[in-house]
Amino acid sequence: MTESALTKEAVAEGFRALAQGGWVKARSCFDSALAQSNDPAALEGLSWVYWWQEDLTACLATREHAYREYLAADDLLGAARMAMWIGDDHLWYEGAFAVAEGWFARARRLLDGLDESPEHGWQAVFDAYLALGSRHPAAARRLVGDAQRIGWAHGVVGLQMFGVAMEGVALLEQGEIAAGLRCLDEATTAALAGEYEELVPAVWSCCLLLSACEELRDDERGWQWSQQITAFSNRLGVPFVVGNCRSHYGRILTRRGLWRDAERELVTAVERLPHGPQAWYADALARL
Repeated sequence: MTESALTKEAVAEGFRALAQGGWVKARSCFDSALAQSNDPAALEGLSWVYWWQEDLTACLATREHAYREYLAADDLLGAARMAMWIGDDHLWYEGAFAVAEGWFARARRLLDGLDESPEHGWQAVFDAYLALGSRHPAAARRLVGDAQRIGWAHGVVGLQMFGVAMEGVALLEQGEIAAGLRCLDEATTAALAGEYEELVPAVWSCCLLLSACEELRDDERGWQWSQQITAFSNRLGVPFVVGNCRSHYGRILTRRGLWRDAERELVTAVERLPHGPQAWYADALARL
């Protein structure tokens, strides 16, 4: 095999490992590819290893490196994709809305004029999230409708179903509780059935559901799904979803009067989130 072919195979193997929660193997694959060249796809994959390991500094630095390499290669889709994730990191980890908006705007401009792609769908998802944050659920529903359509057209189940999860959140904001929960139930079912191509949107779908159950005080639904989500998380060894979702789960257990179980879950959440988003860590600590 040529050096280029070996690099591509290493990158592909790394992303397969990421999809199964194999961070160590993924890192080895991406490092192997990067020993040959500054391959932007390898840098992108390595940034996800850092993200799952909750090393924000390394994650952002690697994402920005990948962004520059994609631009240098005139890969506008790749550059736009990295711009979206960089913006999302600034939003969630630092609460830097202005910085996030700047990166999202950069992604939009890079995508403008290109043929429709899954990246356009993910941009619609991020725009929908911003719309929800500005209390515009109707606009969010239109945007996630676009995301679902694009996901269906391009065969990206994760995009389609995370769009369904976001639609559920928007419906809840509009007071359509039953319809919103049905969407979240469906998206979480697809996530736990392994239908999503990537773990990140699967994790987010699960956490959106638990968050909704806690907010609505639908403790029975939260209890049922928490058992499934925790088993899914433990099976893959994904501390991110365990820690964040356990924070919601701990509150559900508290309301059921299961104090010892609630304490165990919240202690675990606090232990596993100290290097993650500070708002999530503080929330788990306060609940404990």
